[in-house]
Amino acid sequence: MNSADGKNHGRNEGAIVWREERGGGARTAELEAGGQRIAGWITRQLAAAWAACGAFECVALAYLAASSALIAVFAENLLHPVKLVSVQALVATVILALCLVEAWVAERARGRSETFSVKFWRFWRHWYPHLFFLFCFEELGKFVHLVTPGWQDAKLMAADHWLTGVDPAVWLEQFAAPARNDFMQFAYLTYFGYLLVLGGVLYYRRDWREYWSVRSVARPVAGRAHHGNHQLH
Repeated sequence: MNSADGKNHGRNEGAIVWREERGGGARTAELEAGGQRIAGWITRQLAAAWAACGAFECVALAYLAASSALIAVFAENLLHPVKLVSVQALVATVILALCLVEAWVAERARGRSETFSVKFWRFWRHWYPHLFFLFCFEELGKFVHLVTPGWQDAKLMAADHWLTGVDPAVWLEQFAAPARNDFMQFAYLTYFGYLLVLGGVLYYRRDWREYWSVRSVARPVAGRAHHGNHQLH
């Protein structure tokens, strides 16, 4: 009896081990299949989001990619490079998600009257660039010492003097006047308001091509102007 019981016990243990191994293999296969489905879904969503992007998104995403690459290369000159790259990735994700959702909502409503959802997402799809401008303005202040850790004022002043024969800042002081200075500052500050007014007119007319043309051109111009102003201060 003891011998028979031992044999049965051994067979039972072998069966249990075999079932556990088989069950573990099945679970591994299920996990792999689930991972492949998730990866496929993410790939499809990214492709759809990219297809929904326009010219402005190409400019914006190219800027984020280029600035992230520069942050990685010159990380030692920045205080929080990982934080900056993380913020860049978050902004890019928000832009792609916004384009994807707006395109999806518009596709579902095609052939029907416009709903509140369509108007809501179309509004943010067209007006988020202003928030992106503000983000870039603030971020450029952290890139002043991106390539070189020190200030380059002396070299720039020497280049100005070599080019013009005088110190331009000192020479231009003869034309300075309170009213003229205030007017120039006012003209600079109205640039952002100008984009709002012009964008509002084009948005009201639904002239989407001209609307996005203004946005795509205004972004790099505004960025360079702000960067130069940041260096002067």
